[in-house]
Amino acid sequence: MSIQSPLELLIDQIRDLYSAESQVVLTLPELATASPDEDLRNLLLRFEQHAMNHKARLKDACERLETHPDGDICKAMQGLIEGGNQHIDQAKGRETKALILIAHVNRILHYQIGGYSFATALAGQLGLDEIEHALNATLREENAGVCALADSAGEILQSVPEEQP
Repeated sequence: MSIQSPLELLIDQIRDLYSAESQVVLTLPELATASPDEDLRNLLLRFEQHAMNHKARLKDACERLETHPDGDICKAMQGLIEGGNQHIDQAKGRETKALILIAHVNRILHYQIGGYSFATALAGQLGLDEIEHALNATLREENAGVCALADSAGEILQSVPEEQP
């Protein structure tokens, strides 16, 4: 698809985010199952619910823009998921595996934050206030997810004996 206007760029960005969220919805249950930590498992399952809500917002934005959310597969998210899954398989030890999961999901969230930040700003510049508001709500939730992961990592690290270099 050729992108010839800021509005077409916004639609492309929303479709990319929709694809990314679709992939996240599929991978989070697997990550939750892999988690050796119950609190982290529950957090990842909450993130799955958030991702489903994010997809619904993106679909609504597409309807408002009189388009559909389906487009190309977000290869960046696909790569993030595949790369992170390889690290999880290499984990030795309960705490290390939990921390690898946190790092993996943190990278996913930061990719999404970048996408939502740009799309939110672009929607605002185009005067699409309802879409801007919906995207910004998701952006706030993604940022809160990063904070929740940091808290989880801190709790897990407290249970790990101190290592000497």
